[in-house]
Amino acid sequence: MMLNKTLRARHWLDFPERGTPVMLQLIHAIAVSIGRWAARLLLYPIALYFLISARVARRVSYDYLKRVRGRPAHWWHVFRHFHCFAATILDRVYLLRGEFQRFDVTLHHKEILHRRVESGKGCILLGSHLGSFEVLRTLGVTQQNFSLKVLMDIAHNENISRFLDALNPEIANTVIVPDQPDTFSELKRAWTPVF
Repeated sequence: MMLNKTLRARHWLDFPERGTPVMLQLIHAIAVSIGRWAARLLLYPIALYFLISARVARRVSYDYLKRVRGRPAHWWHVFRHFHCFAATILDRVYLLRGEFQRFDVTLHHKEILHRRVESGKGCILLGSHLGSFEVLRTLGVTQQNFSLKVLMDIAHNENISRFLDALNPEIANTVIVPDQPDTFSELKRAWTPVF
């Protein structure tokens, strides 16, 4: 069973990225000109397009949703899954542009993080795709002045990574890419406090 899941995950990573640089620039221009809520409405036809045309992604989504729900998923669950993914990417555009006023962000227990940073010892935060890393990265760098580094695999989504990095190069510089010759030295440098 574990081997089957590993093969499925590797198979998913082997598929080419579907977002082209031209489409990403077009979506960015539309998002900036019409605003977040209107742009989110445009995500419905985009999610529908992927629901219809992305056969492999649709199958992977069905399988994933079936596992997490414990019962079969329907097409509208997959549609909502695609829409949620697209909305997260759209939100990343606004966050990287520093447009926090578009969001209602509440930081819980931030005093714990502040104490760790002030102690000079640092800490490791674990994240998942149940939210947006961009909230942490953007707030940490632009609002809280944290020395923040993120270990993140960007190889599968090179087009979108380049596009988002160009929106805010300061935030882009917080990424340490795994599987590089200098990954361990970058991690050590990030962990060693500079005073």
